[in-house]
Amino acid sequence: KNNTIYTPYTDLATQQVLVHQLQNGNWKQVGGAVDYMGNWTSMSVDKAGIPYVLYNIYDGTDVKNLMVKKFNGMNWEQVGQIITPSPTAGIDIGFDNNNIPHIVCQEGENNAMMMFYNKSTGYWDLVGYSLAYRGASLNMAFDSKNRPLAMYVDIDNNNIPYVKRFENDVWEVVGGNSVDTSGVYAYYGFAIDKNEKTSKFFRIYNEIPTIVLIVVIFTVIFKPQ
Repeated sequence: KNNTIYTPYTDLATQQVLVHQLQNGNWKQVGGAVDYMGNWTSMSVDKAGIPYVLYNIYDGTDVKNLMVKKFNGMNWEQVGQIITPSPTAGIDIGFDNNNIPHIVCQEGENNAMMMFYNKSTGYWDLVGYSLAYRGASLNMAFDSKNRPLAMYVDIDNNNIPYVKRFENDVWEVVGGNSVDTSGVYAYYGFAIDKNEKTSKFFRIYNEIPTIVLIVVIFTVIFKPQ
């Protein structure tokens, strides 16, 4: 909203999850610690400029559940329930075109999935069913039609990356095949170049020259005395 730059990270010396923002050329911490025991992080900012952080909870010996928190202006407050997938570095959080938060993660050792925050119930619910039986390195985005897309590495298929789109209540492979068949495990990512303006906007925009011409002709013909 204000071109504010944020960065979430885990301080490995203390295991605290922290967020900093750039203010007047200097990095300043945003509130207190997001959590005092955490690990992998992902972050996004909603349309109102509110930062959200997705991170793995660390119990002192192992990385376990996931949690989402948002900054309320003073403190970091929990959003929805604790989510219980296995530890994974390939987590991602973002917002659809209606400003609804979504996450992608892996549940247990199986079931790579996308979830959205149901504001009416206060819980994270599944988007359709699983993306893959076992997926890693998860990323997501939304196109101009507000259709969710997710990219993942299929662990059971030589670590080959796929992109899937959720449409008509089904996750379908985009492009009909994998993105890359090399089978080299890597942390993939992707983005969508989408048009934020509707077709109605461009129809009206294209009529502006005609309207201006009519005004000019009207002015010439009926020039005030």
